[in-house]
Amino acid sequence: MKKVLNIIILLVILTTTLISETVTPKLDVGGTVRAKIEYLPESDTSSFVVRNARFKMEGIVNDDFGYKVEVDLSDNGVIKMLDAFVKWKAMENLSFFMGQMKVPFSIDHYRSPHELAFSNRSFLSKYVSNEMRDIGFALDYKYNIGIPLTVQAGIFNGEGTNKYIRSDHKYLLGRIRVKPLEVLEVTGAYAFGQLNKNDNSMYNVGLHYKYGNLNIETEYVGKTTDSLITYDIHSYFVFAQYHIPVENMPFTYITPGLRYDDYIVDKPIVNGEFNISRWTAGVTFTFGKINSSNIRLNYEDYNYNNITNKREDKFTIEFMSKF
Repeated sequence: MKKVLNIIILLVILTTTLISETVTPKLDVGGTVRAKIEYLPESDTSSFVVRNARFKMEGIVNDDFGYKVEVDLSDNGVIKMLDAFVKWKAMENLSFFMGQMKVPFSIDHYRSPHELAFSNRSFLSKYVSNEMRDIGFALDYKYNIGIPLTVQAGIFNGEGTNKYIRSDHKYLLGRIRVKPLEVLEVTGAYAFGQLNKNDNSMYNVGLHYKYGNLNIETEYVGKTTDSLITYDIHSYFVFAQYHIPVENMPFTYITPGLRYDDYIVDKPIVNGEFNISRWTAGVTFTFGKINSSNIRLNYEDYNYNNITNKREDKFTIEFMSKF
């Protein structure tokens, strides 16, 4: 509790300092709270969980510099500093970032909790690109070549969050985002170097289609890790959802959604190949604007191959509010 109070006091002091500046800074203070209950019918067990209790401050100090500070007071019950970086807008279309941040890699990994389509993230985000938040330096360059193009690149410690370790290795990556159509975005990324003491490389491709209230998305990540043995990981997902506006009801949208995702590990040992797949079906009731306040109902159906420690299928009811 003392640690939580210290974090809140620090954020309040920083907020007061920024507001008192004479440079007319812009400040956005907000956060997200997600709480849910999960019920496992096979074992007839359940649990209440506070999945996120995020608090953030983001803004600009002057025409050239901005910042973001974000902490999670309950990331599955654990307090974490997530983001703490400074942004330098060197040119109209070119920005540089220094500090701790999400590594610009995949679509689903880059989402904030309030933007998720389902209660649980994809396997791709949870198991493959979950290490892609780090301390380092990144750039973001936007250009129009007849179609909008964004180039992102970065160099990071490769040690994960909140770790200040001197080393002779770093983790590098590059990412491209293009919009060949107004309704379609295509992304690709490649990363390599040492990540958490292991040499690895990752590549990613993704498609996001948005037409009116319809969202369709698919993404794939491949990863090769060289530790005691060299092994490969593959993961992909595809989902669709549709926001149906409603009138004369407490909620403003009903959003049905369906997702399939897969996670495959291939190790060069006996019985070294295994995979987990999952179907997720759900409906979200939105109160106000989309991604502002939701009540979400999900059911997850898990399927396993060559795995003894299996997760059970589960029902989830989630309340989410962004402030």
